[in-house]
Amino acid sequence: MVRRLTRARVQPLQLDVMRSGHRLRLWLDAAPFCRFTLSLLRSDVVNAMSNGRQIVVTTGLMRFVRSGNELAWVLAHEIAHNLLSTIKI
Repeated sequence: MVRRLTRARVQPLQLDVMRSGHRLRLWLDAAPFCRFTLSLLRSDVVNAMSNGRQIVVTTGLMRFVRSGNELAWVLAHEIAHNLLSTIKI
């Protein structure tokens, strides 16, 4: 069973910068970087895959990673496959 994850609302990012003892508050508008579909596949297999248009992560991988940083690394790896078109469709 594959479950598509819903697109998160993109909110402006508040960034406070200290410069010469003064705080400068900046608001950055977020823009979508890519339009890949992210899906969660119910499977005990530890895996992630991409096909140029979507990224699929298994529930086994979600249980396997020990931190958000590890999951971010896996997703970055799959995004790179999609962006570099290393997967032939």
